[in-house]
Amino acid sequence: LPDAPRRGIVINLAELRLYYYPPDSPTVHVFPVGIGRAGWETPVAQTSVTRIDQNPVWRPPISIKNEYRHAGLTLPDVVPAGPENPLGNTAIRLALPGYLLHGTNKPQGVGMRVSHGCIRLYAPDIEQLSEMVGAGTEVRIVNQPVKWGMSSSGVVVEAYRDRLQQHSTVARAHLVEKSPALENWLHSKRREQLLFSGIPLNYTPR
Repeated sequence: LPDAPRRGIVINLAELRLYYYPPDSPTVHVFPVGIGRAGWETPVAQTSVTRIDQNPVWRPPISIKNEYRHAGLTLPDVVPAGPENPLGNTAIRLALPGYLLHGTNKPQGVGMRVSHGCIRLYAPDIEQLSEMVGAGTEVRIVNQPVKWGMSSSGVVVEAYRDRLQQHSTVARAHLVEKSPALENWLHSKRREQLLFSGIPLNYTPR
C-alpha cells in the first residue's frame, strides 16, 4: 500500500491507482484512474471532498476553452449532463480548486495520463466510490513510484517508471538505506528490466 495514512482516499499518481479506506474496516477498495497529461499534471496535494454531484454539468474553464480555440475548435460555456459530458454521471468535488474525481465519456483514458489534471474513473467505480464517501472525506494525492512491504518470506517491492525520475531514485535510495543487502538485488532486477514492471517482486534474504 502507499506510504500514507490509511484513511479516506489516497491516490498514487505513479501507479495510476486510487485507494479508499472505509472507517472501522480492514477492507481497502482499489480503483484504476486516469490523471493529468504533460503540461496539465495532477498535483500532489492534501485536500477533502466538498460535495458529490450526480448527473453534473460541465463548465469548461477558460484555460481549456483557449486550448480548444487554438486547435480551431469551440467549446460551449456549459455542457449539459448526458453521454457527451466529460464528467460522466458522477463528480466528486474537492476543496482543491479546479480538480475533481469524476466519471468519463472516454473510458479508454482510465489508466493513462490524458486528462487536464482531473482524476477519471470508470463509471461503475465512481458510482461505488460516491456511495462510500461524503463531504469531509480526506483525500491525499501522492506520487510514490516505489512501494515496499514485508511478507513472511522477505521484502516485496512494487515499482513503476515515473515521469520525474528523481522520485524513483530517492525511493530506491531510501529502500537500500533500510536494507543495504537489497542493493545488488535491485540492480539485477533493473538490468533485467523487471524492476519497473509494476509487478510485485519478492526478495528473500539469504
